[in-house]
Amino acid sequence: NQPPRPAGTPPYKGGELTDHVSRKAGVYSVYIDEENRLAVEVDSLTHRLVVSGKRKGKNIQRIEKDLAGWQRLYLRKLLPEVPSNLHISSSFCGEKNSVEAAADGLIAVSSKEQLPLFSFWDHRGTREWIQYDFDESRKINGIEVIWYDDRITGGECRVPKSWELFWKRYDGAWESVRLKKGSTFATTINKLNVVRFESVKTTAMKMEVKSQKGFSSGIYEWTILNADDNSRIEFVDMHLKRVGLISGVKLRFENHAPFSKPLDFKIQYRDKKGNWKFVKKAEQKENILNFNAIETDWLRVKLMVEPGTHCQVARAYAYVESEPSFNIRSVKLQDKVLIMINGKQELEIPGRWPKSQVGVSADNCLATFNGITLFRVE
Repeated sequence: NQPPRPAGTPPYKGGELTDHVSRKAGVYSVYIDEENRLAVEVDSLTHRLVVSGKRKGKNIQRIEKDLAGWQRLYLRKLLPEVPSNLHISSSFCGEKNSVEAAADGLIAVSSKEQLPLFSFWDHRGTREWIQYDFDESRKINGIEVIWYDDRITGGECRVPKSWELFWKRYDGAWESVRLKKGSTFATTINKLNVVRFESVKTTAMKMEVKSQKGFSSGIYEWTILNADDNSRIEFVDMHLKRVGLISGVKLRFENHAPFSKPLDFKIQYRDKKGNWKFVKKAEQKENILNFNAIETDWLRVKLMVEPGTHCQVARAYAYVESEPSFNIRSVKLQDKVLIMINGKQELEIPGRWPKSQVGVSADNCLATFNGITLFRVE
């Protein structure tokens, strides 16, 4: 029941654990004897790593290291997900395919990939349709479509002979879209085909497809382009190994064909209740976005992508100002002691220590053996 002490002061003799250890007290040394000890702690005010102690009765040089810096974010593999406000139907769907695949958010780069797809197989040379119904009216001025074509493997799916788009009027009748100048109902393989038309406000869109004679047709993705956004929206989830106080995100995008940088991007974070919120007071400089610090371990980037292009995040980093917990390990070698923080060597303390081993203690944990791994949980 000894009272809390200021950060950086010597630990209590004997390595006794008191209730202050569970209150942001950091990690402290175990006394080996009066002549040799090592104290390692994280200052709760400055969030710096502080190392102090004695060797053969003499104080070692006090060492401080700033733990703030860029940490790698781990990209979560994109899972197929159809928007909850979208309902899909079709004249027919292949037995091994699904209509949901046409709007699952997985954008194929080529016309022959191992991704979920929608097809009319094995209807050949027929006229078919696929329809999107929305929960509420949307203002739309374009679509993207990438066709499935397995000619390279000797399959019998090809891009359609022709196709057309319709929108549902307020009276329930279907009307063909009016293409903008230079736009066509393209059937290019290995490409996101963009179709631009006069804006319509509707609750449903329908695509009618006429397959080539003797062949069927299929779609990897059919994306609706909202008139207000003028871009395709994609999301990428990212996470840290542990919760941290984050004030910046740095992204690196694939820059080789067919990939390009996004038009813009925004950052969301997951709060303690599991809700996604946008960061506040964000300032962007090229691929770095700085913002008011938030405590989380999950981030999401919202990408605004140029229609007809592909965008892929290659690497992502978060600027972590501090963390509520640290994994601290001391390793005593013959001529030095290494201090490892979260699996990375941060400090090296030279000198030959006596046979007595260097130990450290933490919340509800006391040990004097070499290389103990410690956690502090608030």
